Amino acid sequence: MRTDTHKPRSRPVITDQLEREFFRAYPELAQRVARVRLAHRETPGRRVWWRRLLRNALLVCALLALVWLAPRDAMSTQAETVQAGTLFLQGGKTQRALLLHTDVTIEASGIQARVTVKQTFVNTSDLYREGLYTFPLPERAAVNGLTVQIGDRVIRGEIRAREEARRTYETARRDGHQAGLLEQRRPNLFSLAVANIAPGELVHAEIRYLQRLHISDSEYTLRFPLTVTPRFTPAAGTQHAAIDGQPIETPMVDAAQSTQRARITASIDAGGPVQRVVSAFHSIDSETLDNGVLRLTLRDEEIPADRDFVLRWTPLAGLFPQSALFREIREDGTYALLMVMPPAADAQVALARETIFVLDVSGSMAGASLAQAKAALHTALRALQAADYFNVIRFSSSAAALFPAAVPAHPQSIAHAQQEIERLQADGGTVMAPALAMALAGNPPLQTIRQIVFITDGAVSNERELFELIEDDLGAARLFVVGIGSAPNAHFMREAARAGRGTFTYIGDLAQVQAKMGALLHKLQQPVMSSVRIDWPPGSAAEMLPARLPDLYAGEPLVVSARTDTLSGSVIVSGDLAGVPWSQTLSLDEHRDGPGTATLWARDKIHHLSYAARTLAAQSRREAITRLGLAHDLVTPHTSFVAVEAFPSRPPDAGFAATAVANTMPAGNTMRVFPAGATDAREQLALGVLLLLTAGFLCRGNWLRRG
Repeated sequence: MRTDTHKPRSRPVITDQLEREFFRAYPELAQRVARVRLAHRETPGRRVWWRRLLRNALLVCALLALVWLAPRDAMSTQAETVQAGTLFLQGGKTQRALLLHTDVTIEASGIQARVTVKQTFVNTSDLYREGLYTFPLPERAAVNGLTVQIGDRVIRGEIRAREEARRTYETARRDGHQAGLLEQRRPNLFSLAVANIAPGELVHAEIRYLQRLHISDSEYTLRFPLTVTPRFTPAAGTQHAAIDGQPIETPMVDAAQSTQRARITASIDAGGPVQRVVSAFHSIDSETLDNGVLRLTLRDEEIPADRDFVLRWTPLAGLFPQSALFREIREDGTYALLMVMPPAADAQVALARETIFVLDVSGSMAGASLAQAKAALHTALRALQAADYFNVIRFSSSAAALFPAAVPAHPQSIAHAQQEIERLQADGGTVMAPALAMALAGNPPLQTIRQIVFITDGAVSNERELFELIEDDLGAARLFVVGIGSAPNAHFMREAARAGRGTFTYIGDLAQVQAKMGALLHKLQQPVMSSVRIDWPPGSAAEMLPARLPDLYAGEPLVVSARTDTLSGSVIVSGDLAGVPWSQTLSLDEHRDGPGTATLWARDKIHHLSYAARTLAAQSRREAITRLGLAHDLVTPHTSFVAVEAFPSRPPDAGFAATAVANTMPAGNTMRVFPAGATDAREQLALGVLLLLTAGFLCRGNWLRRG
């Protein structure tokens, strides 16, 4: 056997020889490397160890900054892998128990509508279930009925104080009774809980409410929301934290993956023929019944629950009332609903204006919403007159103005603003207060009026703080809110416009931008009716809402509700119309019967009390709202409907799980979850990149020092 005694040279020996040849050719570099190696040998090992530890720590921090701190709307969530209506077990596991569909029946008559919403669930799992569902209803909806049908059993809800209703429900849930609980989370956001749904059972939850129709330019509008836009909740303890209650959190699912559907039928009794009826976003069919009522159905029978259903109709010319009075008599008084349409002003006065455009570029505006907002702002900028001044404020987690102060509407400044608008991208939280404060601060140029056009989807939870800010700092300015998106927070927008003594315009599609913004800008240029006043008959003791009457713009009617001891004689409506005194006298004996008028007044009163923090102590407000809710069978922040079956249906040893039902993400919205906190994604990414660069520098320095 041959024994090989030859051993190849080791790689370090070869490398050392090449290194010596290299340094012989480059003596200056050899001296520099020698100095570095000497310094490295003199460095204690402890220092090298700490350098490596620091390098690794920075790498870990960078990964955390880029992943853990990244905005939750940009991260993969459970919503990506589930279907709408899936019931989520607490603990992350899922079971399919679909929300089959939503049935909506609308009956519009006069200036109000009665709506019945039936949510149908089925439990496809092998456990008894508690279904939890958070859903939107129109702002100022007077929710006055709940019926739960489980199998062939019907449970009717009773109105109770909120704490009592919850205790009753939780006891029924624990003891195996089938039960339902309907609570108000926000003025336009409600939650429904249904306990002890047996395996394989169908559950029908029927909710009933009244709402007042929106009227503008002789056109009636009814909106039914089918989903919610994720709302931003400022972090607890921050200056702009929500004070309206706990953050709203509910599972969301992409519209493309959703199985949630809705069926809607509507009937319109306009008191005569209707010349025009339009569904803003869904195709409909219509027929006129023998009694003259117009019946509307969806052409596709069912629609995805990913955007609001909006219906508009216009009576034949001459049939729209210039005034209307509805009356309902109850044991506790007489209730009235009054609508007056002031005439158009004869003189058209050109108003020099300072227009402040406030644009929401937060994460909830990502996608189609920001495209609509930009288009709306471009349209508004093109409509400015030479005598006008303007500025643009954009906000997300922070706010910034385009110019230090409002500038004349010259072509150069408008072109610059349009270029900057096109560069904007949606990102970060929805921190509105600094942008509103910035728009309301200071005084407009001499001989001008300040008009603030606020473009947003209203995806916030701290509404009350914002309303108080507007009322405190409004001064002589007026706030006009432009609602953007397929499912905006209409409650915030309408109430912000009320507090700002302006109007609310909704744009749900790019195709509507030109017409909607054109109509709004036309109103802004029209003379307003100010100093509006209503004088009720002596001795009527009328309690009118709103108590502070708004300014009126072209085509905007005055609508008030009142509770009186007696309703007879005449009422006088007066104001300044384009600087000219105007008044109208109406006989209170000429009225129509208006069932539901008392309910709508009570809802207005509850709304007024909810935002009367500065004039009424919290306990007094709570007690007054509770009394009204119980007296008028209304769901309020302090009263809820609870329905409990008399006998238990769940066996004591049967498995039970609490669950939550997903909402469909609004069409065109790219967010995944309800956001919270206020850190801008660009700041997070910059922090992560900085840490990575620092760690890389340390790694490079350590490599150079290797000997």
